[in-house]
Amino acid sequence: MKECDNLKAHFERVDKKIRELHEYTRRIVQLLVAWYTFFGTINYASMGWFAKSAPEVGPNVRLIQTIAVVFIVQNLLGIIICFAVRRQMFKNHEQIKIYETFVFEKANYTRVDFPSDTCIPADLISLVTLFMAITGVTLIVAWVNFL
Repeated sequence: MKECDNLKAHFERVDKKIRELHEYTRRIVQLLVAWYTFFGTINYASMGWFAKSAPEVGPNVRLIQTIAVVFIVQNLLGIIICFAVRRQMFKNHEQIKIYETFVFEKANYTRVDFPSDTCIPADLISLVTLFMAITGVTLIVAWVNFL
């Protein structure tokens, strides 16, 4: 009876850890997408405004160039963040797989019964963060034209 209670307590801890990792990953990706949407909008709106007012700029060229450099740096940091989130998501994905394997083995499932993936859609998140990073590169190229 004692071993059964011990195993149940361990299952509960593992289940809690899986849920926490899933929630943490979901929240980080959700914040990344929200930030990306906001920051992308600011990039495009600023570029449009600068492009429209370029003939009237005159002595403010230095200011526009400085702002372009700030956006270039911000976009570089955004690219780094995309890859950092992607790497962390894969770490969480692998950790959840380890926990799930433990649970399934203790429940006497055979390898065939194991699910092929975890609760984290790793391939989709990987693709999304990759496209975000590529978009960041294209934004940098566009900002370079203002220098």
